[in-house]
Amino acid sequence: MDKSGLEQQEIARKSGISKQQISNLKSGQRRPNPDCLIHLFDILGVPAQDRQRLNDMAAIAHLPAESQERFIAILSRLDAQNLEIQRRILESHALKAESDALKLRVTELERGL
Repeated sequence: MDKSGLEQQEIARKSGISKQQISNLKSGQRRPNPDCLIHLFDILGVPAQDRQRLNDMAAIAHLPAESQERFIAILSRLDAQNLEIQRRILESHALKAESDALKLRVTELERGL
């Protein structure tokens, strides 16, 4: 049984892919094409935020060992860059909120004068 609670036979039926092909995909003997992968993600209920990482991992698995290491290093750098971008976005939102609060306070003080 799959983590989603579906049997291979049920996944095969829902996806239109043979049970043998599902088995080959699961064992790593076969790599799905992008359309097949999207369809399987939908059937298995894979969240959108996890899909790209899983696709990257599948691509890595079929690379030679030295290429896998380089690819993983690149993905790690991209993850670090994404985290930095997200941190900066949060900082800018916090600064905007502070700015808005200060503007409101200035307006209140001006009305009180």
